[in-house]
Amino acid sequence: MKNYKKILIAIALILTISSCKVFENKSEKTTANTLSFVKTKGTQLVDVNGQSIILKGTNLGHWLVPEGYMFKMNQVNSPRKIDEMLYELVGPDSLQAFWN
Repeated sequence: MKNYKKILIAIALILTISSCKVFENKSEKTTANTLSFVKTKGTQLVDVNGQSIILKGTNLGHWLVPEGYMFKMNQVNSPRKIDEMLYELVGPDSLQAFWN
């Protein structure tokens, strides 16, 4: 029984190690060498030629969800608290008009 467990462990170890071997494909290797990457030069992002790169974009995560930093509020920082505060300040009709 002990030999059976040792054999199973050895087989599992051999399979694990052999599955980790990376097979190189020459076409993949050439493609990887032709790709250009962005690097940093001080505080700037530069391409392979050393030209500055400017990234432009927007984050649509939680799109149109009010957060405290948007209104410069320290203690009212969650959407629910912001809604409650605005409800108290302007009333339900004005609040509805504001969000619409």
